[in-house]
Amino acid sequence: MAKICKNCEPECLQEIPGGCIPYTGESIPCLEIPNAIAEDSELQGNFVKLAKKYCQFLQDNLVNLGFLKGENEEAIQQSYVAVKKLIEWADALTTDDIGTPANLYCLADGISVSAGKITNRTLSWSTQPLSDGVNYTYNISEMLEALPSTFVLNGISVKANGNRNGSSRTLLASSTEPTGGFNLQPDNYPVNISTEIKLGTPDGELLLEKRISLTGDFAPNSYRSSFDITDLSNNKNFEVTSQTHFNEIMASAYCHIKQLYESLKNTEISDCEFIQYADGHINTVIQTHSSNLCDVLKRLSKIGNEKVTYQDCDDACGTAIREVTLQEALTLTGKDVCELLQRVKILEATVQELVTRLDNCCK
Repeated sequence: MAKICKNCEPECLQEIPGGCIPYTGESIPCLEIPNAIAEDSELQGNFVKLAKKYCQFLQDNLVNLGFLKGENEEAIQQSYVAVKKLIEWADALTTDDIGTPANLYCLADGISVSAGKITNRTLSWSTQPLSDGVNYTYNISEMLEALPSTFVLNGISVKANGNRNGSSRTLLASSTEPTGGFNLQPDNYPVNISTEIKLGTPDGELLLEKRISLTGDFAPNSYRSSFDITDLSNNKNFEVTSQTHFNEIMASAYCHIKQLYESLKNTEISDCEFIQYADGHINTVIQTHSSNLCDVLKRLSKIGNEKVTYQDCDDACGTAIREVTLQEALTLTGKDVCELLQRVKILEATVQELVTRLDNCCK
């Protein structure tokens, strides 16, 4: 290859770089190379081919970064510049900058973000027998201490209603403190204790309620009951503007479902004489009820065929005990009753005849 250095700088005489080789033909703007005169046609052709491919590559990799464009920057950038800017943008990104068009459907119905932020919705209470009644104590301070800093306690109301002076709805005691208690007399039972908490939130107000029925069990016991929440806020249907907001709603919905499950999992029940529960789990309660209901239905379907003990009596007052079905016992009893009624009628007729004869005899 001939070394051509026409009109070049003196430094090119020692070593000829590609930039010192002029050529004729079209300009290559993307490389800022104007047309010139070249004496090596082979070099010119190869170089132009490579240059055109490179320029086409640059053209094919232009990216519009209009949404990331700075004040003094062009919107159209090469791909390597775009990648760098996208990495810088993603590195500085927070969840508040990410929008989501997701449809929340029922997740936003009836529950606010504030309602989902209550991590502990339980009321601790206990009963302790006294010589003249029962001492009831309660504690909701644990839940109040765990509330977010943006929540405000608007009010507490604890009331006990029961029997007094002939009225079953008499107010026996009341309190507005997060912890407390009061004594109940045996003749106050049954007693209903209502606990209400009003919480101010950034969305509005939440009402937490729990009603406890004391039916006269004076044994010492400790319980933990879940509050029922009524959402009085005005932020139940959301317009999602950021990923953070969406995440909060999802977390609130999850907490809401979990707390509903917990409230069902441990059902407050009272044993009766004929039904005993192993525990308060909703599955145990349903299974126990189902089993007892099946037994009752089975007995009803066979009520006429159940075996009972029947005692026969003869005319000599002798007795014989045997096992017969309930229907047979009813039939035998009815037969005996009919025979007795017939004998009574005969006896009455005989007695009447004797009375008549006696009256005729004494005239």
